[in-house]
Amino acid sequence: MGRIKQRVQSLGQSVVEVVRAEVHSLLDDFQHTGRGLTMVLALATAALILIFWAAGVGTAALVALIAVRLPVWAAAGIVFLVLMLSAGILLGWGWMKMKKLETPTQTVRRHVDDHLGWWRGQLVEEEGTRSRRRRSAMGGGSTAAGSTATDSKDSREEEL
Repeated sequence: MGRIKQRVQSLGQSVVEVVRAEVHSLLDDFQHTGRGLTMVLALATAALILIFWAAGVGTAALVALIAVRLPVWAAAGIVFLVLMLSAGILLGWGWMKMKKLETPTQTVRRHVDDHLGWWRGQLVEEEGTRSRRRRSAMGGGSTAAGSTATDSKDSREEEL
């Protein structure tokens, strides 16, 4: 009875350690996603600031400069297109960064799937070890011919 109690306590401690490790891993992933989101917001802010200031001061200066060679309306159109193209590139870059971010739901799902996969692997390993022990205990007194028949039967079962 003492061995069972020790195993249950050990299992409980293991579960607590695994949950603690998973929580830390999730927090690290959330921090990584938060840093990425911060970058996206910084890019969007930079684009908005660029649009705001460029629309006023820059437009007037560039229009005046280009108007030396072209009519004022052509100079204003060129400046407008260049500024909007710059803002569009910044927004597109921010959008691509945002699409690469992992949502919190995806992060949790990935961690749970990894965790369940690990436990399934452990349980399959443990079951395989138990069944091999049972077979060796049952076939321990058999003859060489009998053990060969048992081994071939075991190998067929493992293949299934």
